[in-house]
Amino acid sequence: MPHHAEPDPDSDPPRLPPLLRLPLELRPKIYAHLLPHTLPCDNNLSTFSLLSTSHSLLPTSHSLLTTWHPGHIGLLSTSQQLSLETLTHLYSHSTFEIDLTFSSTAFRLAINFSSGFSSFLYLPFPSRFSPRVLALMRRFFITLWHPDYYKGMVMYNCDGEGVTAVVRAQVSALIDVLRVCNHDLILVHMWVIYGPGDRCSSTIAPHTQSVLKPFQLLRGLRRARVEGNVTADPVALLREASRRAGVGVRLRRRPAQLQAIGVISPQRAFTFRTPIEGV
Repeated sequence: MPHHAEPDPDSDPPRLPPLLRLPLELRPKIYAHLLPHTLPCDNNLSTFSLLSTSHSLLPTSHSLLTTWHPGHIGLLSTSQQLSLETLTHLYSHSTFEIDLTFSSTAFRLAINFSSGFSSFLYLPFPSRFSPRVLALMRRFFITLWHPDYYKGMVMYNCDGEGVTAVVRAQVSALIDVLRVCNHDLILVHMWVIYGPGDRCSSTIAPHTQSVLKPFQLLRGLRRARVEGNVTADPVALLREASRRAGVGVRLRRRPAQLQAIGVISPQRAFTFRTPIEGV
């Protein structure tokens, strides 16, 4: 009987799938259309909440800032190379909205549907994400809720300085997470809210500004913005952090209608604004 030799696996290597044969510069553009992605929220959307019980006490005036648009995640489970590329694109190009309160830190997942409705729920952060995924995140929008003196005493049985200390500890824990991707962070946008939760409130409590001190530990941050119920102290904090990172800082005036007092900016990188009244 004739002898049939076994085929040599090295002589005929398997061909790459068509997608991987495309240029590396082109594939991310395809991923951007196929994968889930975040976009600034349309304020005209109707929203309904899927809040967990641990977050049912959040102020109802909190509006959605970014929404996730559904996409196809099948590429994540096709091949090792595609999984790596799509996972990196998904987490490094999306903005993650984080709500930090007295008692918890959560990722706010808002999903925009084609029907025009947007739903949202809260997931514990960072416990719901693996270290590998956390290291890929580059963009964050952080809303920091600091209870006022009355709410601190009634709801948490804690005085003003005690509330500030607890919130500052929550911020420190969050900064420890952000430092995982420290030198690759592109954007950190923080909104500080003091009191009942009105984003347009002009109330500023000077003793609450110390909750932002842990941000001095960040290095190599490309863009940062602090807004809301803050004083000029965050300007000094960001200036010091950017000086250690080797980034130049300068101040300039903002439009008068925004009642802003200054901008920290290398190419509009660091921004500081006071609370906006009458919006």
